[in-house]
Amino acid sequence: MGSHRDVGRGGFLLFNLSHIGDILFTTPAIRAIKESNPDSRVSCVVLEGLEDVLRHNHCVDSVIPRRRGLTGGLRLLEIARRGRFDTSLVFSFSAVDAAVIGMLSGAERRVGFDANGLGKFISEPVALRADAHRVDAYLDLALAAGAEITAPRMEMFLSDTERRFASDLLASHSLDPTRPIVALSPGSTVAAKQWFPERYAALADRFAAEGFSVVVVGSASERPSVEEVIHHASGNIVNLAGRTKIAELAAVLERCAIVVTNDTGPLHIAVSVGTPVTAIFGPTDPRVTGPYTSDSVVIWEKLDCFPCGYSRDCSRECMAAVTVDRVFRESMNLIDREGRVRLWREFRSL
Repeated sequence: MGSHRDVGRGGFLLFNLSHIGDILFTTPAIRAIKESNPDSRVSCVVLEGLEDVLRHNHCVDSVIPRRRGLTGGLRLLEIARRGRFDTSLVFSFSAVDAAVIGMLSGAERRVGFDANGLGKFISEPVALRADAHRVDAYLDLALAAGAEITAPRMEMFLSDTERRFASDLLASHSLDPTRPIVALSPGSTVAAKQWFPERYAALADRFAAEGFSVVVVGSASERPSVEEVIHHASGNIVNLAGRTKIAELAAVLERCAIVVTNDTGPLHIAVSVGTPVTAIFGPTDPRVTGPYTSDSVVIWEKLDCFPCGYSRDCSRECMAAVTVDRVFRESMNLIDREGRVRLWREFRSL
């Protein structure tokens, strides 16, 4: 796949937002657009540092990294104008700057949501279904651009190098290759979305007692949360926080029997590589940003204060209402539904 220097003439310019989950939410729309227009070039704009999310996607011809700020915007406009794209799509409910760049790029067709001031820069505005899952809302844009939708699914592609990295990383911690792995993702950039570290620790002990190996994942900034989980746990837990890039983390999660996570990036990475997920939700709505797969279970206590908007004085009562027993029970039911040992052994034999 090319870099931004390889942007060709014509085709589709997709603005894919600035968070891992948001980018992955667009992957069903990307596939629909490419399969409906196999001879057209599909180029995707992502925030610099998130290129791995789409780097190996077979439906993407080039990934264009964008830096924040005015300089980054002007550089992106230069690239967009040079590409002479026929159609731009803005996968955002409020990114006016992306809509403006799409307009100034010279694209004749400009598809986006008719919301939050975007409509004036869009030639083909689409009504925003605010209560729809983000994947389905983004598919509305693909439909407006003329794409056909069949069996949408989120997806993230990995290289052999990334898979070897994951294998070597797990082997370096002397994990028993015959034991299925559970990954816990206790962090979040929003404190109100975090389930409690001591409960993750108790959950880890429950899984270990059932014969699972347990790894805890997170970014470098989430190390304190991960270390707190490990501090409270009785058994041996592998700390992978800050040890992986995005695609390497995806390769680790691909090797797991299940991922238990807050509403955060690893949730959607796990879904996109086909790993079952137990998702713990509190102030956010899983009907809108939850796991887009049937191989999942969502644990959510919708209280009267929902949605709280992550207010600083949030008591996290919704998170406190989620018990270790319930998360463990629901996770084990999901694993057994997927054929816990069979799934693991078949994957290991590939």
